[in-house]
Amino acid sequence: MATILNLLRGTKRVLPVALDRLGDGKNSPIKQVRVQEFKSIKTVQVLATQQSSGRYPKSKRPQAKSGFYNQQIKFVYENREEVGNRLPSLSADKAKIRCTCDAYYYYFWWYNKKVDAHSGTKFPKYIRKTPLPPEGYPEKNPQKIPGMCKHLAFLVRELRRAGVVK
Repeated sequence: MATILNLLRGTKRVLPVALDRLGDGKNSPIKQVRVQEFKSIKTVQVLATQQSSGRYPKSKRPQAKSGFYNQQIKFVYENREEVGNRLPSLSADKAKIRCTCDAYYYYFWWYNKKVDAHSGTKFPKYIRKTPLPPEGYPEKNPQKIPGMCKHLAFLVRELRRAGVVK
């Protein structure tokens, strides 16, 4: 499993535009956030919904067509006593993440799953429809680095500003 900071570093290497877009003011506000503590499984879970910016309305995936993206971040603590007694740490606590947007699906979910940083069920298997270069498009994440989409990065930033995580 990786920490949120490790995943942000991966994002910076694979999809730096995702982090650049955090400051462009075009991110849709987060519609709802729910924080839940589960002492029995040493986890603090954050569930959020964010409206799509509408920049990429051509998605074929049903999860992305709704106009809203569902995000999930699970912080996994070392022991049960810490849950509820200290804030989740972006640099120390292991995390599992998920977003229903296309960027997370095409760039990161498979590689997050490989390092146990993907939360929830598997996405439907991706079947490549175009040839590899030089004829077709290059791979989205040829270095196979775990990371997160801009929606999750925006959620992390807002959680930090609100004092929910440290």
